Parts: sequence; structure tokens; C-alpha cells
Amino acid sequence: INNKLILWERHADSYLNKNFNLAQLSKEVEIDELEIIYFLHEYNEISFNDYLNFLRVTFVVEKLKINYLENHTIADLARLAGFKSEVRLEEIFMRIMNSSIKSFKSNE
Repeated sequence: INNKLILWERHADSYLNKNFNLAQLSKEVEIDELEIIYFLHEYNEISFNDYLNFLRVTFVVEKLKINYLENHTIADLARLAGFKSEVRLEEIFMRIMNSSIKSFKSNE
């Protein structure tokens, strides 16, 4: 399961769709939903939603590193990364990175 997820993470961007869900992941990696949930919980101590948010925040960090915000807004970045709103992106980013997006960007 781990290898399939790693391969999927490297090549997929479907998780950036704001409506992406466990059923879609299951279909894309050809692993049963319950097996994914069990694997994430038992081996990574993370829920599916936390896993999804981690992937999206990782995407946001990569965009920040290439100065995406020079020509776009945080709201644009939130939409691109699959978050339902700028506020939600900020909340999740703060929880995962222990930093606001603006602070993170200024420390880059």
C-alpha cells in the first residue's frame, strides 16, 4: 500500500480537486477504501482528511517556493490547491506548518 500511495503522490494531482474523496483515491490506487483508512491510521497515525490536507499543504509550499504569490492572491492559491476557501487554507497551513502563509513566505 505504501509504495502505491507514494507512486500516486508523485504522479497524481487529482487531490487538488476540492471534491476529491476517499472513494476517488481508492479507485485511482486500486486499493479498498478500508485498507487505505487502516494503513493511514495504523502506520502513519493520520486520518484520510489529514493526509489529504498534508498533500495540499505540500503543494502550497512548493508554489510559495517559486513565488506564486507575486502574481496571485492567497485566495487563488487556495482554489488551486483544492481548499474551499482562503480561510480554510490558512487554518490548515497553520496547523501543519505552525506558521501563517505570510510568515512562511517572508522566512523563505
